[in-house]
Amino acid sequence: MSESDAQDIQQTQGLPPSGADTPRPGFFEVVSSSIGYLRNSAQIEGSKLRGSDTPSVILLPASCLVLVLIAWSGASPSVLSGLFVLPLAAFFYYIGSRLGIVKSLTTRQAYLMWHILMATFLLGVTFAVFLVCLKDALLRI
Repeated sequence: MSESDAQDIQQTQGLPPSGADTPRPGFFEVVSSSIGYLRNSAQIEGSKLRGSDTPSVILLPASCLVLVLIAWSGASPSVLSGLFVLPLAAFFYYIGSRLGIVKSLTTRQAYLMWHILMATFLLGVTFAVFLVCLKDALLRI
């Protein structure tokens, strides 16, 4: 990435030029501007979806929705555990079809993206364990 590209990105994100002696923005200001930046990029890039990405974009939420509906229908645990393979496979297909972008990231961006993915995974595992414990606690009442 050239120096002018880096400056353009900093300006579009509302960041001061590198090396400037300005104080670092506060947490909520950074979060707010980052969310705005992500929304803007989703609007711009969302319409440029490759044809090969469409199945994974549709398959992941659809398979999760089907699993939730089946779980609410009172299906047996063996059916649920067997059907869990569908959203799991859709998830790996979704992530696998997007791994190519990692090569276009800087090492710092790739490192940060990895940490965001791991934090999201750990949050999901923690939430799942919490729901199981909550269910057990409610059944004992």
